Amino acid sequence: MKTIPFIIISILIFSGCGNGSVSPESLGQQIGQTYHTAMHEAALLLKGIPPADQVRDQLLALKTKYVRIMAAYGQIRQKMHPEDKDTVDSITFDAVAHYNKDDGDTIRIAMEAYGKLGENELAVAASHFLIINQYANFDVLLKYHPQEAAQVGLQ
Repeated sequence: MKTIPFIIISILIFSGCGNGSVSPESLGQQIGQTYHTAMHEAALLLKGIPPADQVRDQLLALKTKYVRIMAAYGQIRQKMHPEDKDTVDSITFDAVAHYNKDDGDTIRIAMEAYGKLGENELAVAASHFLIINQYANFDVLLKYHPQEAAQVGLQ
């Protein structure tokens, strides 16, 4: 996985372990890029609707990976001033609004197919890739997905 070293370095830099603090613009761009990457990796995994037993562990592991990354970004965002949070959110929103339609369609088709097969856990896990950016915004996560927030240690 060639994106792992880049992501780890980015998180270290953004968390203050690197050579300075991150700008709201940079954080928003990183969240947006991570959103696109997560969706693309999920779409590649789900393309063609592989058998649930064949893809379940991989999809759940991929979700966990990106939830952790987004939650790390959320920790950084949470420490920012409200105006800077707004900047991060605006840039993130723009990135999410310009997602790869093919990736989104692949994920939606897989969600529907697994749902019809009674594979609800898989359908829900796939759906989370469409909103995985919300794990970087604790305010949204706490308001709309309190159970998910609790799973990443938020209350």
